[in-house]
Amino acid sequence: MNSKPLPLGEAIALMLPHLKPLASEEKPLLDCLGLRSAEDCFAQWPQPPFDNAMMDGFAVRSADTQQPGADLLVVARQPAGRARNLKCGPGEAVRIFTGAPMPEGADAVVMQEDCELTGARVRCLVSATAGEFVRRQGSEVCIGQRLVHRGQRLTAARIGLLASQGCSHHRVIPQAKVLVVSTGDELRAPGAGPLLPGEIYESAATMLRAQIAGWGLPMPEGGHCGDHPRALAEWLGQCCNHCDVVVICGGVSVGEHDPVKPALQQLGIEPILWRIQLKPGKPFLFAKQQRPQGGSTLIFGLPGNPVSAFVTAELLLRPTLMSMQGNTDWNPERQTVVLAEELSNPGDRPHYLRGKVEGGMFYAVGLQQSHALFGLSQCNALLALAPGQSLAQGHPVEVLPC
Repeated sequence: MNSKPLPLGEAIALMLPHLKPLASEEKPLLDCLGLRSAEDCFAQWPQPPFDNAMMDGFAVRSADTQQPGADLLVVARQPAGRARNLKCGPGEAVRIFTGAPMPEGADAVVMQEDCELTGARVRCLVSATAGEFVRRQGSEVCIGQRLVHRGQRLTAARIGLLASQGCSHHRVIPQAKVLVVSTGDELRAPGAGPLLPGEIYESAATMLRAQIAGWGLPMPEGGHCGDHPRALAEWLGQCCNHCDVVVICGGVSVGEHDPVKPALQQLGIEPILWRIQLKPGKPFLFAKQQRPQGGSTLIFGLPGNPVSAFVTAELLLRPTLMSMQGNTDWNPERQTVVLAEELSNPGDRPHYLRGKVEGGMFYAVGLQQSHALFGLSQCNALLALAPGQSLAQGHPVEVLPC
């Protein structure tokens, strides 16, 4: 474990060897919606699988329709469904319907709106060109074409694409089971009645659960434990047996009443990372517990102040959870904007300012302090200022959407 606070980049590098996708599972196709594919999927069938009609009308030889009012003999009907192995000879037409297989010899379809049918004969009011209103076999997908990449999210359209290949199941990376635990004797659950002197309503862990769900994961379970290392150790010992990730909100600093490190010591867990050079969010902890039945649980200790918890979750917890889902395209693009005011960081740690991007301008909003939840509620982007850095109004900067 590091003895001094680490720069953010070094902290992430220390965590990376432990961030691996969860073991894949094969699920029924409709249960895969929203999950990440655990494998590349290649086409076994061409799409369309056969030449077929794009419109209701008449399958013809285009050469027979070049003279205005071409009159053809209707020799058969081909509805959508099993092919009747029909043929279309010179001077002939086949009544055909959308999606129906093209008869041998026909190379175009004339829409029924452009035809006049009289008994067994049809008069084509327009000339047809070869391939007109025909979906050619393999024109969209050929055999061996990659349809889904490993790590891609399975949307409704991709579910449909896999179904068109006859797939009933697919191998996916399951969503991580996350538990968010708040600590602190001073916390009272929202809705639990009036506050007593010295109490506050719990907000940081509630926010974290919503934040994680906003990243596309199921709403995490929640729990609370006071500032008692033994009780927290018992709780963690149970949680690590069925959770992939445990997020502890609060109690990770060096105070007498901070229970997280003593609780981990009771469980024989040595933190991999403790403290980072970041404002807000210096008291950050990362550890891993091997499960007796196999696998492991990642443990995150986040600051109890809501703004610190939010920022460290965005910068460190979010990439972890995305990696565990096999998500290769999660990283939000940084946005280049212009400062609406002069901003500076007189401190000795990188400071992630909370602000609002509006009209291409970045405005710092609210109190830039770790408890200032109202200001955080108004922001949609984070701006990192290096220690001692000052930027003038109008300076172009990169911000991280949040």
